[in-house]
Amino acid sequence: MKQTTRKILGVGAIVLLSSGVAGITTYTMLRPEIRPLTYDEMFQQNPNSRLAAYNAIGGQPVDLTAAAETSVHAVVHIKSTQLSKVTTVQQAPDLFDFFFGDGATGRQRQMQTQPRVGYGSGVIISKDGYIVTNNHVIEGADEISVKLNDNREFKGRIIGADPATDLALIKIEGDEFPTLAVGNSDELKIGEWVLAVGNPFNLTSTVTAGIVSAKLVCWVFTAVVLSRLFKRMRLLIKVIVVVH
Repeated sequence: MKQTTRKILGVGAIVLLSSGVAGITTYTMLRPEIRPLTYDEMFQQNPNSRLAAYNAIGGQPVDLTAAAETSVHAVVHIKSTQLSKVTTVQQAPDLFDFFFGDGATGRQRQMQTQPRVGYGSGVIISKDGYIVTNNHVIEGADEISVKLNDNREFKGRIIGADPATDLALIKIEGDEFPTLAVGNSDELKIGEWVLAVGNPFNLTSTVTAGIVSAKLVCWVFTAVVLSRLFKRMRLLIKVIVVVH
């Protein structure tokens, strides 16, 4: 009797287990396939969300066309020219003059330098023609030419420059120039959209978009600062070698 009961329970357990597996298999086969949408599918469903984030379903798209249109007119192309100059250089004496000449100072010779041309971008910050640019763009320039987005060209003059921060201020004569307002960096937030607008190669202004990734950067390493730092490091290395 006990053996018969055990057999009946065993058969019942097998039937229940088989039914459960069959039920799971049937559900797996009949349930709808769920997969994440690709970006192309999301774009086709909602073409207006061109710049919306992947998971920002129903979010407002980021439209930077108005900001770009406003910016390009205040960004200028700057051409700086160093004119050819005649300089006097001291030549090293040859061996004959060193041993049999009247001295070991060598001879002086006139040399003419080649003209040098540099290019860069600037931003008009006032309607009367003040422009902010980089110091390395206009450093040592004898002539400065400024070309606006509407192809008008003006002669520029240097108002001031700061090599340590690589900033410079130049001026063109005129009025009612398109401008960009100077913002407050303290109000800038990480994650905000920003535009990088420039015209360094005189190919009309180009626009690139990105976001603010960090703030409170304490050190600004310009070419001048790095050059001074490397010179001090070389001097320190020489001193250490001499001491040792």
